[in-house]
Amino acid sequence: MFEVAVVSGKGGTGKSSITAALAHLLFLRGISLVAADCDVEAPNLALLLGCGEPLETLTISASHKAKVDPLKCAGCGLCEKHCPYDAVHVSQGKAEVDEIFCEGCGACLQVCPQQAISLAATETGKLYLSKSRYGFPVVHGQLNLGEHNSGKLVTAIKTKARSFKADNGLLLLDGAPGIGCPVIATLSGASLALAITEPTPVASSVLERLIQVVEHFSIPLIVMVNKADLAPSYAQYLEEYFTKRKTRFYKIPYDEAVLASTAQLKPVTEFAQHSKLHQVLSLLAEEIALEADLKP
Repeated sequence: MFEVAVVSGKGGTGKSSITAALAHLLFLRGISLVAADCDVEAPNLALLLGCGEPLETLTISASHKAKVDPLKCAGCGLCEKHCPYDAVHVSQGKAEVDEIFCEGCGACLQVCPQQAISLAATETGKLYLSKSRYGFPVVHGQLNLGEHNSGKLVTAIKTKARSFKADNGLLLLDGAPGIGCPVIATLSGASLALAITEPTPVASSVLERLIQVVEHFSIPLIVMVNKADLAPSYAQYLEEYFTKRKTRFYKIPYDEAVLASTAQLKPVTEFAQHSKLHQVLSLLAEEIALEADLKP
């Protein structure tokens, strides 16, 4: 399956809106596809694609937390002293674990003379399988409050999404912002990275860090500047910069139809079918289909 990872160095650049629009356009071309939301801390792709109640819900347990057996605990306090995350405290002669702070490192387990502490698998989050209003599957998830291992939840989402199409299909991944674990998990195994940025020095600075990650995985790259006409001179600078680097480059104009379409929970390409924004995204969808050698 050809996998397109839509990523960015920072939040708010329009990844989810662009991912939903590309999914809509590729669907209209008759291409078999699966969409996956890999931003498990703030998932919203399912909303933009008109998904209803999940068809399937799975519990993902990729984390471990310390558990204290109060019958064995002598309240010596060694666990509290050695916990690097300040997650264990002795209260009324017994050790207690605050699961929000516990990272499951096992330091308390190693120092407990009574062997009163163990590590137990804990729910990391939920994985959901839904169906878009167009009929193709959407896999998404939600990380539990205070949990880590978001990268493992993203990997579980991708594994579920990959199970739908073995050949001649497209997997469209809506990544998280930044360059952390969920982004690395999103990019792993991707066929193409679409990096979304804005025409500002801050956005382009964090974009450079993201590009280093993409290059580490040797993934072909397309850079897209969203809302380019809000700072045309800087957008032009970025275009010249990436042209010299021989990186494929697109500019998307600012369009208030994005806000209106989001309010109606629709891809902007369905809401504003004759806009310049629609034209640019259609060219991008065509390039993706050609590169993936996907046919209806």
